[in-house]
Amino acid sequence: MSLQIDFGKPIVMWGSCYYQDNELESFGPIEKPVTSYLFHTSDVEILKNWLLTAPESFDAMNNTLQCIAVDHEGKDLLHMWFQDFQSVNPFAKYRDTNELFEKLHNLIESWRSIGIHTLSFEFYKRINLLTV
Repeated sequence: MSLQIDFGKPIVMWGSCYYQDNELESFGPIEKPVTSYLFHTSDVEILKNWLLTAPESFDAMNNTLQCIAVDHEGKDLLHMWFQDFQSVNPFAKYRDTNELFEKLHNLIESWRSIGIHTLSFEFYKRINLLTV
């Protein structure tokens, strides 16, 4: 995972909620008022270390990591998500370790209270330059 993510660029986290209508076999977003979280430079290193050392929450997320968009400059954006965090807040276990995890834990709890069930992250894809 760490080889694909550029931890020197901004990282955004947000919650989303989708409906599923089995009768119509349709699937789509539910509009909910959700504030995203932009990780600042000091937060990125904490998040990076956590992503690389907290596999109990992110094994499933790592399997979802994919490039699904580009930014306005044509740079690849990676998307990763954690579904059904209604049962497990991935930051709960770590909220007492530093202020960032406490803030993220509280933000996720507020999202859970309005029915948000998918936690998403967007990263820039790391560019590997090979020298000859």
